[in-house]
This record gives sequence, structure tokens and C-alpha cells, in this order.
Amino acid sequence: MQISHTMNEAITEKKYPIQWIWVLKPRLKIIWIFIYVLLLMYFIAKDGPSTYPPFLFLFLFLPMFLYYSNVILQRINFHYTIEDKVFALKQGFITKKQSYIPYGTIQNILISQDLFDRILGVTTLKIENASQGADGDSTKRGAFALEIGVNGNQIIIPGLLKQHAEFLRENILQKVKENPITTIKSGL
Repeated sequence: MQISHTMNEAITEKKYPIQWIWVLKPRLKIIWIFIYVLLLMYFIAKDGPSTYPPFLFLFLFLPMFLYYSNVILQRINFHYTIEDKVFALKQGFITKKQSYIPYGTIQNILISQDLFDRILGVTTLKIENASQGADGDSTKRGAFALEIGVNGNQIIIPGLLKQHAEFLRENILQKVKENPITTIKSGL
């Protein structure tokens, strides 16, 4: 499938969207904890599931519901645009953030697919820039780190079709070539 793009059209997430199937991508830690708790409950209960307190299932399903609600809200409130001089991002549903990354600071663009991405037929585009970012060291990510948007010095755009991710990478690489970072001479 060849993707065409004219010079007058803006390259945005509306034209190259994150696929909604990405929202279903499970988090292994949550699934493993869920299975562990279910097995623990099975072996602890003397008379089977009928002896479980009614609120116990609320505690089991509430974390999954909150996690997926968070992922859906992140997706709904994430927008990117490839502009002439910067890569623009808007994200956040409680705290709104706008980021403008000059193309000259972009160091690396990766397209990756983990096992679940391959099963769902999507890819993740990661753009690494030279700045440290507001979140500090991007190598220190917790269990619930952002899976979309700005995370340290990375911009993560998951759930793209492979041909869309490749098209975006090529376009960004072209912008990086057209907009090199200017060096400032210190005069020393």
C-alpha cells in the first residue's frame, strides 16, 4: 500500500491515527497479578467462590478498569502534527501539555513491534531527541509510565499501522535533514 501526501496537507494523527485496537493491548504485570490473586483466592477459600466477600471482585476488576480507562483517556487526548520546523504534540486529560520538538534535536527514530503488537497488527514509533525532557531520565520508568506521548527524551506513538509508521519516520527524517540544529559559537 503506497501512501501519498501532498505538500499542502498537514501530517497529523487524524490522517495517520493510532488504531483503537492498541487500547486492548494487555499489560503483563496487571494480568500476572490478576492471575496470581485469583489462584490465591482459589486455594485460600475453604468452600469455593461462594465464600468470597462481595467486594473482593471489585478490588480485582477496579485496577484493570482504571488502567484501561487511563489508556483510553490518554489516546483520546493525544494529538501530533508534523509542522515545518517542529514536531508538535498535545496530550493530557488532567494536566494538558504542549510540546514542540525542533527537528534538529531529534537523534533517533525507531519502529518497533513486540509480541502483542504483532498479534494486533500494529507498530510503535519512538522518536528520541537530545533534550532530557521534563520527566527526567527516560530510563527510569515505573510500571505505569506513559505508553503514549512524551516520556523523558522519547516521544512514543504506539498503535500505528506499519505503513503509517514508516511514512511518518521518512517524513520526520526528511524534516531533520531540512532543519539541522544551528551551532552557536562561544567566542572563546
